[in-house]
Amino acid sequence: MALYIRNYQSINPLRKPKILTFTALLFFFTLYILSFDFQINDPSNVPPLIDLNAPDGTSYLTTEPPSYGYKNYSEFIPGSLPLIISISHGGHLFPRDIPDRKKTTPGMVKSNDINTQEIGHQLSKIITKRFNGRKPYMVINHLGRSKIDVNLELRFERGLLIDIHGHGHTENYIELGYALSLETLSIPTDTLNTNEEIVFGSSIRALCARKQNELSFSEILRGESTSLGGKLQILGYDTIPSHVHKYPLPTERYFHGGYSVQRYGSRNNEHVVDAIQLELPRLLRLGNSRLRETFVKDLAKALGWFIQTYYFAE
Repeated sequence: MALYIRNYQSINPLRKPKILTFTALLFFFTLYILSFDFQINDPSNVPPLIDLNAPDGTSYLTTEPPSYGYKNYSEFIPGSLPLIISISHGGHLFPRDIPDRKKTTPGMVKSNDINTQEIGHQLSKIITKRFNGRKPYMVINHLGRSKIDVNLELRFERGLLIDIHGHGHTENYIELGYALSLETLSIPTDTLNTNEEIVFGSSIRALCARKQNELSFSEILRGESTSLGGKLQILGYDTIPSHVHKYPLPTERYFHGGYSVQRYGSRNNEHVVDAIQLELPRLLRLGNSRLRETFVKDLAKALGWFIQTYYFAE
């Protein structure tokens, strides 16, 4: 061990002032160039013109602090946009006084969706910048999934809940869940558009009802320029459903939307908040942090367009 320490000290560049100075200068120069390039070329730095005041003249910008549940196990971050970001399975707290969930069914999952909290916070920051300081609501579960599995409400006349999860399917698609099964998505487009039971059973029922005289159900669900999946696909991310991948193949796995989307989406007619489950592949959540950062910026663009197009008053 002593020999290892001496050898390390003899080659440690931090012990050589010239090398240390050169390294520091190179680091700050690189940081300046990257920052300048990002400010010039990133279109997310040019936010759209959004009214910051409510009809009664009060400001939409909120300074309210986050609220926490019992022992900070849950967190609610107030917002000022008709967008709710929910993160159910990224918790990092594993208190001993809460027993582990028992595996009562074969398909029961106890593992966390890694990096979904980090992605959610970064997404919120970028969207807030795009909308001149107006930020999404956030609901975060801080308990680990081995302790609890939770699979959220409103100041606006309409709204959108995005429930962020992670999947490990080999196809690496972004999976958008609208509470519609694989079999339902694969039926002919004409039937999809005219079958009211399918529209009413989707988690974006309220949106489709508002836009029924302008867009068909399939256009909102997977249109190239009219759907969230279409926007993500155009940005370079294989997404289901979209105009390219309209539905999963029978051999492909697909999450169509869990409890939160089914319970709190507008498929329950009394609700005016739509809901979409966002299932992210490992490729976008793990490993390459630069790829993840780029994706979150692109997701913010797509979501920013979606809520500005469909959830602000006409």
